[in-house]
Amino acid sequence: MKLSTIESVCAAGVLKLAMGMFALGLGGCRSDAPGSVDPSNPGPSSSVASKWIELQPGLTICPEDRAVEIEAEICLDSGWLEQVMCGPGTREHESIMVTAVSPSAVHAALLAVGMQSGSPGLWTQSDGEIIETPPTGSVVDVLVAVDGSDEWSSVNSWIEGDSGRPLEGEWVFGGSFMRAVDEVPSGYSRYEADLSGSIVGLVTFGDETIGLSRVIPDQVAIEPAEWKIREGSVPAIGSSIRVRIRSADR
Repeated sequence: MKLSTIESVCAAGVLKLAMGMFALGLGGCRSDAPGSVDPSNPGPSSSVASKWIELQPGLTICPEDRAVEIEAEICLDSGWLEQVMCGPGTREHESIMVTAVSPSAVHAALLAVGMQSGSPGLWTQSDGEIIETPPTGSVVDVLVAVDGSDEWSSVNSWIEGDSGRPLEGEWVFGGSFMRAVDEVPSGYSRYEADLSGSIVGLVTFGDETIGLSRVIPDQVAIEPAEWKIREGSVPAIGSSIRVRIRSADR
């Protein structure tokens, strides 16, 4: 997705604000633990503080570490999953977390720290054959920490298969897609994930801003429910969570 296109749908000009603040080194900066660490042990690796820039409530970026941080809340602590993080009033019944930050704002923030969007994963069925198209775009790490804690872990640690096996695959900044002007009522976002709420997807709806590198069809008739919350791993419903999305190319 071209930069000019996503700018046109991002609330309050988030991308312009991000780039302007970064260039000037002004506004909303806070010190925090740096993000350049091993995903298996993502705690602080240096005493040098990184600069974080607040773009809007609940959304900050650190261009130096190529990282974006989002405030979210636990909305599901057990059961089957199809999403990792969604927007309010959308897929909370099948998602671990919900955030008030819009998907298009997350997209813009990822662009602002140097990520490249591609296209979300897709699957189709033709003559009884399932054709899978993996997502493209920058590969990212998705880390989580309970608000107030600097103990980060991969969100994958919250997810397991029906036989207890760990979730495999990388997270990819596919970037959802834009609807045509005549497909959306006047005044509504054309960015598909703003309409569906898909920010970090697990199964492949084809509309997610960030999705798993492997395609998992979203229809149980094609792919039976397989992934669920690892028992006892997720904080209580309503817990405040920080979600850090950073470049996996470090």
